[in-house]
Amino acid sequence: MFVIAALLLASSYHALMIPLQDGQHFCVSDDYAEKTLVMVQYRLDVMKNQTDRSAVQVRVEVTDTAKNKLFSSQKTSDGNFSFQVQNVGEHELCFSLSPRPRGKPRRTMYMTLKVKVGYGTEEEQLDPKTDRIPVNYLRKLESQMHLIQSEQNYYKQRHTRLMDNEKDNSRRVQLMYFIQIIVVVVCGYLQMKMFMRFLKQRKIL
Repeated sequence: MFVIAALLLASSYHALMIPLQDGQHFCVSDDYAEKTLVMVQYRLDVMKNQTDRSAVQVRVEVTDTAKNKLFSSQKTSDGNFSFQVQNVGEHELCFSLSPRPRGKPRRTMYMTLKVKVGYGTEEEQLDPKTDRIPVNYLRKLESQMHLIQSEQNYYKQRHTRLMDNEKDNSRRVQLMYFIQIIVVVVCGYLQMKMFMRFLKQRKIL
């Protein structure tokens, strides 16, 4: 059994193209953080110069750093799957291609492997095949948006009321200031008039 081991670079998206033959087994490995959601999409393409282009069965297994099996399934030559990381550390994705019937030569093919890494739960991630957000998650987002919009409207109305109150208070302050000016002017005028009368009575003027 031929084994290919490839270490993927740490990023949110990986893409590999791996040359293979019927009956081969290979693994890719990478370190993932806890609660990471890993979405895998793969496709096997038989080389154009091969006359036999029948489908290939693929056995997929995923194990974590403690050798716990997180995913195991028999799939076709074109598929996708995802798994949730429970323990931080290196995880191994292994693919086993079905062998050729006895007497038939091995075919050469290429596997295109794409790995997307996200965080959260599976329902919060894009579908690895269609790149579409699940309907349930969209509904959850919609309800959250309505809640946020309601809170924004409440605070907007509250801010408007506070501004109106401040304007009313400002008008009251301006009115009181204007009244005080009038009172000061009137009092000054009356005092001046009384002072002039006093001077006339004393025949000073």
